[in-house]
Amino acid sequence: MTEAPRYLGSGTLEAGPSALTGTPPSHLPSRLTISLWDFSWYTRAEDGGPYADLDAACAQAAKLGYNTIRICSAPLLLFGGLGLDHLATDLEIEGLGQAPDGGIYGRGTRWYDVPGGYRLNLRERLLELFDAAARHGFVVILASWEYQQSTVFARSPEWFDAIDSVPLADRYRMLADAWDRLINALTAAGHRNRIAMVELHNEVDFSILPALADGGSGQLHRLRSLHPDLLVTASYGKPPHLAMHTVPGGLGAAHSMSTATVCWMRCSSRSTSVPKARRTFPTRPCVPCCAPMRRRLKSTDAWPTGSTAALW
Repeated sequence: MTEAPRYLGSGTLEAGPSALTGTPPSHLPSRLTISLWDFSWYTRAEDGGPYADLDAACAQAAKLGYNTIRICSAPLLLFGGLGLDHLATDLEIEGLGQAPDGGIYGRGTRWYDVPGGYRLNLRERLLELFDAAARHGFVVILASWEYQQSTVFARSPEWFDAIDSVPLADRYRMLADAWDRLINALTAAGHRNRIAMVELHNEVDFSILPALADGGSGQLHRLRSLHPDLLVTASYGKPPHLAMHTVPGGLGAAHSMSTATVCWMRCSSRSTSVPKARRTFPTRPCVPCCAPMRRRLKSTDAWPTGSTAALW
């Protein structure tokens, strides 16, 4: 005879939508199961690579139970107004170089196992990704890794040089402007309802950016005012869970990454299998950071429940 699950407190029980601090946008599922594709969707698109066929990659993710893809959508390259249109439409991808044994550096390492040796039109590829996402019922979280790793995999240094030449104090403004143009382009292509969330940048605390409170919060507010129907936020690499009062108010959603964990108001405690790496990254409730973050969000801000992120 199977025993009933042991009661471990009301906080462990599944809550309905009425428990949210705000109502999620109507175009989103009540629960986001997130597959993290970062920049790999364009840096591992070589022949036979895991993202060479975006439709097949979406089909595989859907089969595994995901409904959301999180990507670096390279807003500064595509819509930053930095004179990089020639790269946006003809980007040559290269890896970290050839190792002395004839292989490539980065082998067996998530993100960095890039053989390179091909070119792509990233502006067109972004629309192709959204088209594939629509066919398979996905929504997409838009982020940027450009002040982290993305530019490393471009053969030309122009992308990095262009964004690095922007003064620190102007970088959040430039990001907000680029996001506005990118969102408008996706809207014109009929994909606005595919946007699950927009992150000003991935891991703002581990990027070549000022602290979010030093100009980023104001630009985030401005982007939210331009697109009030969308969730707009920023991602933390190391949430200040012992000093959550330092997090600027007004984030559209709380989002932090910890290996393979997205911290929402209520976090999933499941383990998520990662077939590509053949290992399991457990997701766990982030009690220290979630509760204080709840107090920092406005009561009208949405926070989907039980979201799970996985790397594959």
